Amino acid sequence: MNCIEHPATDFQGLIKTYCEHIYEDLRDLEDAGFPYVGVDLAIEQ
Repeated sequence: MNCIEHPATDFQGLIKTYCEHIYEDLRDLEDAGFPYVGVDLAIEQ
């Protein structure tokens, strides 16, 4: 998982920081069946 690569470049810094701070939570979400793309889209809105 590379948090820096993201289609919305304006959110690059946000996504990077988000991933650095709650990487463990993202792993838990993936284990629960939520893809990372869905998490990224939720941040953008």
